[in-house]
Amino acid sequence: MPEVLNPIKSDHSFGMVMPGRSWTAASAEGYRFGFNGKESDGEIKGDGNSLDFGARVYDSRLGRWLSPDYLTKKSTWLSPYVFAGNHPITSIDLNGYGEDEVATNPAVKTNILIIIPATSEEVNSTMPGPHGDWYVIVANDLVDAYKQFHEYTGAKRVDNIVLDTHGAIEPGYLMISGSNSPEGQRLIDNTNIKEYREERAGQIKEGKPSDEASGGDDQIAALSMLSLGINDGGNFVINSCRSGGDLTGKKLINEMGIITNYRVNIYLSQGVNNGTIWDQDTNRDGIYAQAEKILIFGDLFDSGKSSVCSSTSCYSNKDHPADGFLMMPAHSSSGMGVNLSSDGIHNGNIELHETGSSPVEVEKKSSGQ
Repeated sequence: MPEVLNPIKSDHSFGMVMPGRSWTAASAEGYRFGFNGKESDGEIKGDGNSLDFGARVYDSRLGRWLSPDYLTKKSTWLSPYVFAGNHPITSIDLNGYGEDEVATNPAVKTNILIIIPATSEEVNSTMPGPHGDWYVIVANDLVDAYKQFHEYTGAKRVDNIVLDTHGAIEPGYLMISGSNSPEGQRLIDNTNIKEYREERAGQIKEGKPSDEASGGDDQIAALSMLSLGINDGGNFVINSCRSGGDLTGKKLINEMGIITNYRVNIYLSQGVNNGTIWDQDTNRDGIYAQAEKILIFGDLFDSGKSSVCSSTSCYSNKDHPADGFLMMPAHSSSGMGVNLSSDGIHNGNIELHETGSSPVEVEKKSSGQ
């Protein structure tokens, strides 16, 4: 008579390998993944005992993380090291970001629109919440945006994030905080991101764990964290005036490709965007989400509008009727952005569809172009 296995102990529910229940098929030799499909490092603690969830490393014997939760302050009643809020049966903790109650939570939309308004008036004209196949977040800055994103998605990754914010007349700038942010309105360029990643690399070199190294700039760290919430090969569309324009814009998208490890497609606008979000009928004047009809990008560049000037320079829409988007492809081998308005296939604009299987699409040129 075969030996009867012991009943499952409580710690096995946290992913610990059960005695007598582990095996490796010959065809799976070298297979690196284990509990919850996460990569296993068996060289130090044995097979299945140490798993990399992306944000943190997990010990399945203890049912605990080896580093604290990023959002510890939001859950002060919990130890920052617990897995899935200590509810491994009803909850998940896919990427190490905290508990997500899959048994009770409604389906998380896989398309996220994040709006960072510059003024109080823009805040009042924006409607957050679910819209079609999208979920809209209105945030004061990127840190606020990431917190809201994490609260909504939990441990789930999404397919598309669109960050709708302001840029500048001078190319290569991106607004990461509006006037309602504690630090006030702030723009960054490629040098700010480069300084961030160099500072972070220095912290890691000095022995700080990679998941605790902030690079000294929480806003840019939040930008990087948002990208981690997108599935591999997904889209990160950043719709801000001239953020991808000229050489400085190319440098900005290159730096963003580096800090996101080229995992996702990144888009930066090369021109001035006049009316980014409008409803599905005839109203193209609204800039932010109105009622239930949102999310169509088109005619972003209106050549009939007058020039826009800053204190140092002017930008004429008449001279730039369709600058389009600059794209850094996922898994880029060259680290070079692609000008979508001059690739011979696309006109450079992006459409966001309220519903459908392909909510983010780059517009193709018409047969007459």
